[in-house]
Amino acid sequence: MSTVRLAVVLLLLTLSACGGGGIGEEASAELQPQVAAVREAVAEGDRQAAAQGLGLLQTTVLRLNQEGKLQDAAAQRIIDSTKDVADLLLTIPEPEPVQPPLQVPLDELDGSVQEGAGGGQQGKKGEKGEDGDRGKKGDEDDDD
Repeated sequence: MSTVRLAVVLLLLTLSACGGGGIGEEASAELQPQVAAVREAVAEGDRQAAAQGLGLLQTTVLRLNQEGKLQDAAAQRIIDSTKDVADLLLTIPEPEPVQPPLQVPLDELDGSVQEGAGGGQQGKKGEKGEDGDRGKKGDEDDDD
């Protein structure tokens, strides 16, 4: 884990100590899963999910404070911590884009095995039969 991610996770751990210091049990129970979701997103390097989680956490903190379930000092401490985490998120590098596999359009295939596929052998097209038709496959008889 990078130093930045470790710092973010440690900062989130302080947030996860929600239970005391002006944070009621009901507020703590509501905030804990949100902090855990942000921590998980950071650990996976998912900046977008972490940023969305921080926004939800800030909104929840403000609501809980307005409802009287979270004291002003505790709400400010959590909001300040989320801002610090948001700043640290900007230093986490974006993941490398995944290259899609090369695909050959079906209309470019002529029905034969392309060179390089199947051990470098080319497939055979059907032998011509009598009167220019494609011939028969296997040992089929028309006499049946």
